Amino acid sequence: MPSPSDVFVLSAIRATDPAEALRLAVQESGVKPAKVQDLLFGWDGPETVDIQKLARQAGLKCPALTLPSSLRALFFAAQSILCEDAELVLVAGSENGECAALLLGSPAAVGVYNLLPLARIDARSLNGAKAALEKAELAPEDVVELTLKGTCGAQLAVELVGALGETQTRWGTLMVDEAVMLIERL
Repeated sequence: MPSPSDVFVLSAIRATDPAEALRLAVQESGVKPAKVQDLLFGWDGPETVDIQKLARQAGLKCPALTLPSSLRALFFAAQSILCEDAELVLVAGSENGECAALLLGSPAAVGVYNLLPLARIDARSLNGAKAALEKAELAPEDVVELTLKGTCGAQLAVELVGALGETQTRWGTLMVDEAVMLIERL
């Protein structure tokens, strides 16, 4: 049973074209583009883009913001949902010509729109894995099987959600430097 402190991953997509990744993430979730409330795009490399133009190309009419890190974008989106400032937030990141996009949703959005989440974001920390595990009340051995490290948080999150869906592993961790996010397979 979802609790108000849940943030769900509704879709997780990779594509070479950022607008296509955004469009597919919304389409795969089953949500109408008009229901997406925010777009947070993290550029994990030297590339830049006109985020407003990218949102229009993807068929979105929501506010859009660019951040210097897609993992930070995921953190901000989760916090926005937990604070009940938004119910559906599209998060994306790009690095080395590849884009990843995830649609995050609140328990209310999952219920109202009859959505089927892929995973749940459990804990986030800028202070390393130990702090994230403590927040989630987990032991290191609970998540040791699936830990991904890299520089593009959105790409790692998409990869982690896919890996969780293909295995019997319940928990996964993604890490960018000392920033950590725990994701639970549903």
